[in-house]
Amino acid sequence: ALVEKPSSEDKKTFRYLTIEEDKASLGIYHVFLLIEDGFFHISNLALAEIETAMEKMDMGSLKELQSLMKIDFCSTSEHHEEGCSTAVVFNMGPEIHLMIGGDNENVLTHWTMDPRQTKMCLTHSVDNSLIPGVRKMVVADNLLYVLDTEDSLSLWDLHFLVMVHCWQDLAIHDFELTTECGSASRVAQDTGSMKMITLIKQDNSQINSMQIRCLPSMTVCYSLDVSSVSCLVQTNINMDTIYLVEGICENPERWD
Repeated sequence: ALVEKPSSEDKKTFRYLTIEEDKASLGIYHVFLLIEDGFFHISNLALAEIETAMEKMDMGSLKELQSLMKIDFCSTSEHHEEGCSTAVVFNMGPEIHLMIGGDNENVLTHWTMDPRQTKMCLTHSVDNSLIPGVRKMVVADNLLYVLDTEDSLSLWDLHFLVMVHCWQDLAIHDFELTTECGSASRVAQDTGSMKMITLIKQDNSQINSMQIRCLPSMTVCYSLDVSSVSCLVQTNINMDTIYLVEGICENPERWD
């Protein structure tokens, strides 16, 4: 095992996992695995070649490809004292960037690839003077949407990590970005038709409101009542299909 199980059953061992292709070396991938006090970075991962070697049962090629893989661990304990909560990976040109969210003194840390050492290095951090902590982040073009621990959504300039807007009047439980052509993975290519799907908390109610909002105005164009025990699924969401997971409350008799 890469890490030990958390001491508390309420804590998650793994906080975030993503695979990103290296734009400078097509066919080569990077894996980022976020845990409480840092992240693992697996580089030189040739997925297509590994798949071909497995299909041919070519053990020699598999061993060679495995020997080229590199696994690094970067500690975040000095920057996120209360642990990491989530992360997002994005590209600026050919460069791979990692944004990590947390609580306490530093709520955001920005990591980039050092081309000389081929490892991730800290380049920027944001303190908790504007937001108390980070629950979720989504990147769209040059913008970063951040949902904080007090259910407020804010918009940040991705290059300078400066907050440019905040919707404090909305108690947002969850959100996703989508376009007519697909989900947030393609948002940067089609920002003109971008919309936001939000789950809004209702006051003293066990019902949330799922709302489709036009951007950048945040005007509601569609809404639907759903269970308060629900979340949006991060998959290929489009305007024809939205995936929502609903549960039941622990005390359903308390429903109004």
